[in-house]
Amino acid sequence: MDLFLLEQINKRAHQFDWLDAVMRFLSSFGYIAAILVILGLLFTKKRSFGVIGVVSLLLGLGINYIVKIIVDRPQPFITHDVTLLMERTASPTFPSDQAVIVGGSAVILFFVHRKLGVAASILAFLVVFSRIFVGHHYPTDVVAGVLVGSIIAGTALKWWSKRQRRSRFTPSSARHFP
Repeated sequence: MDLFLLEQINKRAHQFDWLDAVMRFLSSFGYIAAILVILGLLFTKKRSFGVIGVVSLLLGLGINYIVKIIVDRPQPFITHDVTLLMERTASPTFPSDQAVIVGGSAVILFFVHRKLGVAASILAFLVVFSRIFVGHHYPTDVVAGVLVGSIIAGTALKWWSKRQRRSRFTPSSARHFP
């Protein structure tokens, strides 16, 4: 099923030059927009979300690195005849780093502002779709990456929210025993 979906998406490559250009751009730089927005939060009133976002992204990419070493799945263009729109050195493909970044960023941004989160989710979908379109990932690579990023970001947000509620509702006298 994974290979079938990859082939169905990737066979659209080289049909329209403009679509190839958009997919190459999203695949190369789409995730950078998500990182810049998360870093931008560090300089706003929503600074804590920026910190949570940065920590979540770093933790997600760290976990991703470990999983990539364990699974060691070759990229589709190594083992199958796919249309490759971007040259790339071979590296493990499962899970996708870009998917971790955009998935985690979308979750963080959804908590900051719903409309921003919806826009980030659309960007996330386009980025992960482009990774399949250009022949660099299988669908399960990007789904796993989005799940890793989203779960880590969601867990970090839940932990932060619980911590904030606890500190807000704890009487000040109970916090500072002599």
